[in-house]
Amino acid sequence: MTSDENSSDEDEADALWAEITKDIKEIDKGLSLGEERENAPEKARTPPKSPQTRPREGADVPPRTAKTAKYEPETGNGGLDRNTAERLRRGQLPIEARLDLHGMTRQMAEPALAQFLHAQYVAGKRCILVITGKGPGKDGVRDPLNEGHGVLRQSVPQWLSEPPNRSIVLRSAPAKAKHGGAGALYVLLRRKR
Repeated sequence: MTSDENSSDEDEADALWAEITKDIKEIDKGLSLGEERENAPEKARTPPKSPQTRPREGADVPPRTAKTAKYEPETGNGGLDRNTAERLRRGQLPIEARLDLHGMTRQMAEPALAQFLHAQYVAGKRCILVITGKGPGKDGVRDPLNEGHGVLRQSVPQWLSEPPNRSIVLRSAPAKAKHGGAGALYVLLRRKR
């Protein structure tokens, strides 16, 4: 290959490159692609957000313990519309049955709760009140400022979310003061099919 052929190829390549890049605009004014960006201010980068850790659907979710069991509605709507969920939370649904677990041990209360829930479900009842009581304080003496040390108060929400109760309980919520406050739960049962 001669030097004339070599320069001819370079000229064709330069012409082709000029044709391809004629519509390209510079990113930063005053800087060409080959120049260093010494004085160009760097844009602040925000770190990427870490993905929320949610259990996959169908994944094993650790069971609720007495420490994590609280008087709060179950997550997800489970087929419950927002208006009904709000009425349950506010204590505005008519209470069709009551179960008082005061004075029962854990061994007596769990089967009594399951039997009562099943009987009310079969009877077509929807909203029931389960009274657990606030329980004694740490020293066994009733404390009006008790922070939830009652065995039944901690256990009942967990029992509602476990078989066999889980299949008939749609949602639960802490009761309002007029119905027992922190010592009671509203329980909304599924419609009988």
